[in-house]
Amino acid sequence: MDEPGYPGLVVTIHLLGVLEAKQTEKSRTVRSDRLIARASESRHFGDAQTLRDLSTETLEQFENFFVTYNRLRGKTFHPLRRSGRREAERLVRKATI
Repeated sequence: MDEPGYPGLVVTIHLLGVLEAKQTEKSRTVRSDRLIARASESRHFGDAQTLRDLSTETLEQFENFFVTYNRLRGKTFHPLRRSGRREAERLVRKATI
C-alpha cells in the first residue's frame, strides 16, 4: 500500500504471487507461505501485474522483513521460492475449501 493502514481496514487488492517459505519455532517446522499483493489503486505499484514486475530489491526487502520479524519473535523463517499469481490463487482456493 502507498499509505499506512489500520486494523480492520478492507482494501481491494491485486494478487501478484506468493513467497513460499517454511517457519521453525521450538524445533517444529511448518509451511508459512506469504501472499504478495498490491492495493488495486496503488500509485507506486499500480502497473504491477506479477512478481516479475517488482524490482529484485523490493522482493528482497519483503523476504528480509519476514526473516527479521520472525527472528525477533524467536522463530526462523526460510524463504523457499517465489511463485506467480497462479500458485497464489491455488493456495487461496485451497485455504477456502
